[in-house]
Amino acid sequence: MSFSEELVRLMRLVDSGIPVPAAAVAVGISKGRAYELLKAAGRGRGPKTTISDEHRRVVIGEFDRTGSINQAAIRSGLSHNAARRILVAAGLVAAVPVAVGKPDAKARFLELIKEGWSATRASREVGVHPRTARDWRRGIKKTGNTRVHPDGTVVDYGRRTRYLKTMTQARSDVPNQRPVPVSAGPGGDR
Repeated sequence: MSFSEELVRLMRLVDSGIPVPAAAVAVGISKGRAYELLKAAGRGRGPKTTISDEHRRVVIGEFDRTGSINQAAIRSGLSHNAARRILVAAGLVAAVPVAVGKPDAKARFLELIKEGWSATRASREVGVHPRTARDWRRGIKKTGNTRVHPDGTVVDYGRRTRYLKTMTQARSDVPNQRPVPVSAGPGGDR
């Protein structure tokens, strides 16, 4: 389906009152792609949420109780970003997210592996998910929904594609770099 066909079908559904996530499923595209299409058409993401004093009270109270931005957002009925903005304004959360010691955890994890620890036990010791530890051990770099393997294979779970990209390649519009579905094998045909 072309960009214009996706956009027309999506806009018809959204204009009829169907929420964007549901419209995206109906069109057969991801929610992120739906928002990209609407933004490209000048439709944006819709009206901003008006944050009331009650929202602020609930977000700050829940954050004080649990220490979780997600829980504060759920409890208040706001998005994670809206709850985070409230907490930043209140001085309870840093304006720029702080990395949570992943480089130190990775170094410690790799030391433990060299000492003979199992990957599962070492991942628990440094406080990371076993999948993250497994990626570290295999040399896989993860950014967002994308994993880059040491051999240059890139798996983009958001776009559901897998392709081979040299590590020094700056652009993906090089010939013979056609993305293929994740379910397809290295040859792309399955």
